[in-house]
Amino acid sequence: CFEAILAIDGANAPAIKYLQESYEKRRDWEKLIGLNKRQAGLMDPGPARADRFLEIAKIATERVKKPEVCIELWDEVLKDDPENNEALNALSGLHERAKDWDKLAVVLQKQVEVTADFKAKEALLGKLGALYGERLNNDDAAIDAWQQLLTLNPGERKAQEALKKLYLKVARWDDLEPFYAEGGKWDEFIRVLEGQKAKETDD
Repeated sequence: CFEAILAIDGANAPAIKYLQESYEKRRDWEKLIGLNKRQAGLMDPGPARADRFLEIAKIATERVKKPEVCIELWDEVLKDDPENNEALNALSGLHERAKDWDKLAVVLQKQVEVTADFKAKEALLGKLGALYGERLNNDDAAIDAWQQLLTLNPGERKAQEALKKLYLKVARWDDLEPFYAEGGKWDEFIRVLEGQKAKETDD
């Protein structure tokens, strides 16, 4: 009966209150989340709306565990609070489990932008570089991520090796040269160029 009331009058406070209590008592989490989501969607954009969707997203993550439901709710949090760390972390995990690499890259990029902690940013850039290079085959974006990592930590060996391979792959010789020049490893650089020359077919 109360559901029928809400179908007619979606803002009926007594019906909303009764149904929220009833769904929670019966552990009908999907209906509770659906009801709360509808009510939160009527709120004006801003911090209060973000906080409400954050509460709902936490319940969905803990109780329902349906990725598509959780992703939708965490996305709603970001609409009003684009730098919400909890939402970004949750979405990163959800997109990674779903193997949705494009969306994962967007979330990781946002995390890089908003993260102040040096070590955390370093780890995120490493993950982003590997994602672009190994999953999305986006060499330019991978190069950009590894370059950002080396700006933070010039001695990071993994980033250096990844950039060497990428510069070789896309024939960015002027960018590749400094890696060998720094240690005076000209003989090694010459061998790399000779090996690549042997593979070329275009005069």
